Amino acid sequence: MQALFADIIIPVAIKGRFTYSIPERLAARAKTGTRATVQLGNKKLYTGIICRVHNETPEYKNIRPLIDVTDNESLVNEKQLRFWRWLSDYYMCTEGEVMNAALPSVFLPEGVTSSPMPERYKPREETYIILSKQYSDDELNSLLDMMKKAPGQTSLINTFLYMTGYTAGSELTPVRKSLLLKESGSTPAIISSLEKKGII
Repeated sequence: MQALFADIIIPVAIKGRFTYSIPERLAARAKTGTRATVQLGNKKLYTGIICRVHNETPEYKNIRPLIDVTDNESLVNEKQLRFWRWLSDYYMCTEGEVMNAALPSVFLPEGVTSSPMPERYKPREETYIILSKQYSDDELNSLLDMMKKAPGQTSLINTFLYMTGYTAGSELTPVRKSLLLKESGSTPAIISSLEKKGII
């Protein structure tokens, strides 16, 4: 099998794209627009966006492999990637800075390791909460009215809407479960109850 490489935009203020080799086990999922976990330097892990897959061997040695590919389908399309490049040129900033501004931070987690990466890295998993559908304003009001007898559930939904910066007609983004529980003062049992009702 011919060696494959991925050019990746990483959310850092460093000019240029970074090239990593694609392990055979990840070749099927490594596509333009998907997220990939990579190591930068000795300790830092980043989630970046693959902007190009190719078989052009880089001139430099010690090419690191991708650690993982997060998505099965592209999160970003080629038109968006071209627009990011144009923005970075126009505003004289890096593509990584543009990507940081364009995507919610939940899509680009960043981590630190205390030692060089082991050969098999298992990403830390986080659970995120989102409403089960894009409710209209009237539907949301009706939903909250129906939940008046369950103040704990109402509080959690209101906190979720506040944390997503919800405004009429806006698109909701996922919220980290652990943070939602902390901010709302709720319990996992309340989340389970809302999930069983099909609300989240």
